[in-house]
Amino acid sequence: MTKDEAIILMKTGKAIRHSYFADDEFMFERNGRYHFEDKVSCTPREFWAERIGSEWETGWDIHIEMV
Repeated sequence: MTKDEAIILMKTGKAIRHSYFADDEFMFERNGRYHFEDKVSCTPREFWAERIGSEWETGWDIHIEMV
């Protein structure tokens, strides 16, 4: 899926991953921050600041259903 689709899904409670992520890596959004499987979090602006190439525009997928 695309980056825009992934962002929308995170806002609905889904965890997502990118094809560049390791098999056990994922992220989700809560309270306006991106949270990762290792308990690290950052703002969306921080996350996307270094992920500006076209390779980040696609390659997204749902990882797990968040409860």
